[in-house]
Amino acid sequence: MDGRWKRWVCAGFVAGAVGCNRNAVQPPEPPGLPAPDSKPSLLQAAFGNHPTFKPQAPPSEPVVTKPRKPGEPIKPETEVELAAAEVEGAFMEGRSAVDRDRLLDTARQRYQRALKADPKNKGALVGLAHLYAKCGDKDRAVATFRAALKASPKDHELAHQMAAVQVQFEDWEGAARTCQYALSLDPENRTYHRTLGYCQAQLGRWQEAGETLMKVMPEAKVRYFLGRVLIDQNRVAEGRQMIQQAAAIDPQFETAKDFLAELDAGRPRPQGGVRQAAFDANDPDGGPGTVPAHER
Repeated sequence: MDGRWKRWVCAGFVAGAVGCNRNAVQPPEPPGLPAPDSKPSLLQAAFGNHPTFKPQAPPSEPVVTKPRKPGEPIKPETEVELAAAEVEGAFMEGRSAVDRDRLLDTARQRYQRALKADPKNKGALVGLAHLYAKCGDKDRAVATFRAALKASPKDHELAHQMAAVQVQFEDWEGAARTCQYALSLDPENRTYHRTLGYCQAQLGRWQEAGETLMKVMPEAKVRYFLGRVLIDQNRVAEGRQMIQQAAAIDPQFETAKDFLAELDAGRPRPQGGVRQAAFDANDPDGGPGTVPAHER
């Protein structure tokens, strides 16, 4: 009995020693290798174990817009935004005439409500002026632009927009005066010079047009520009001669040579490109006959 008891005691000490060895501190694994029993977390499995990775903070609470109370008027800025969307929708392809007129009337009323709340609201004045222009109502369009300029007399961009609408209705004299006003506010503006030169050419004031355009173009491009105006006026022989002079002044002026080649081949470019060039700072030569931005 004493011998068996001694053997049990010895066996217990051996087992305890083994258990202690298992709980002892193990030597570190080589750098870059995971511990044998470790498993990557879901975040590590998804994004890797990059040291710079940080879990994203939970999104902030969404901003809740306070609903408008019944009978509370819509803000002028909101009326202007809604009206602009309605005008754009009115001229979408496939829109019936009845729907177009309904949308334009709704937009007009929105602009007018905005102006009743804020008579100097620039967005409402400009939007309403363009609406009248799109509807072919020149007098109301120009009168609304004049009201906008009265409220913002130093806004040269606004003056140029008014000139563009006057060009749309071929009011060359009015557009020239408005361009001169815009230039009085921004004397070095290249686009305003081109628009003014275009209007002067349409008025037959060719010398003035040339002098105006020479401030922002080399002579070859001026002659090409004026030649295009002449051709748009069906004065083809005079326009051809002007463009030939442009090509002679600058033999590297490929646009002029290409245009002459098209004329000789009986393929003149569509009209309107030079009008676009009068308003587009990125197209000083007068490209193909695209519709000017202010007439779209």
